[in-house]
Amino acid sequence: MVAQSAATTAVHHAMVARARLRLERDGVAGLDVDGWLSERQWRAENQSRVTAGEHVPDGIARLGDGRACLVRVGHTRVEFARIQSIFEEILGKCGTVVVAVPGEFAAFAQSAQGGPTFSGLEADIHGLHLIVI
Repeated sequence: MVAQSAATTAVHHAMVARARLRLERDGVAGLDVDGWLSERQWRAENQSRVTAGEHVPDGIARLGDGRACLVRVGHTRVEFARIQSIFEEILGKCGTVVVAVPGEFAAFAQSAQGGPTFSGLEADIHGLHLIVI
């Protein structure tokens, strides 16, 4: 993992909080968000997976039907490129992934060359969902 400055880390945590609030307000694919597992809690509960180098989500939203939805925040082009490089891997492990980006970055995320096809939060539960935070 690349070392981040305290300011960059603080911005990232704030954006994760915004994504969580947006998901709790709007739900995913018509399902309410009933719970949230933070990155810190996920790391604590999955230490062996972290040690093995597995992808660490920014959060996991627990949906009303019991399914889990992995959440990633991409607030820079570099961060989005990192997420984009592992889309297939994370979709294979968790059938529903939400990628949250700031408004000024949404057009880039949607048009990223070689990128995935995103759907809105109201679409089918499976696949990638892009939200603007």
